[in-house]
Amino acid sequence: MGANRAQRRRQEREQMRDWMRMDKADQVLALQKNGITTEYLDQVREEGYRDGYMYASEKFLRKMYAAIAQVLLEAGNSNEDIITFVKETDHKFAVMFDAEDEIQRVYEQTGLYFNVDRNALDRVQEVRK
Repeated sequence: MGANRAQRRRQEREQMRDWMRMDKADQVLALQKNGITTEYLDQVREEGYRDGYMYASEKFLRKMYAAIAQVLLEAGNSNEDIITFVKETDHKFAVMFDAEDEIQRVYEQTGLYFNVDRNALDRVQEVRK
């Protein structure tokens, strides 16, 4: 039984390698032979992107709000103040129409620059003017 499984997996890997070697046009033709249209692929891709974005953003927001609450708690703030602060932060975040304008305004007023690049070591930087 183990040999059959290993043989199937090897065959699947070979099929995947063959698929990856094909150019995009040939991949689309192969899919269309099986009844899969480009419109369907576009729809599924969009749904996958949206679902992945929502999943990632939900996880991010929960972590960010928890981190904010923890820092405020460690700084000696009361539960009521923490709840108010986090709720007001969430409200401001949710109703921002143009985040770039808000980010620029914060930078101009405080000198804070937010660098969220993947390789950034210091994501919140105070830029001296």
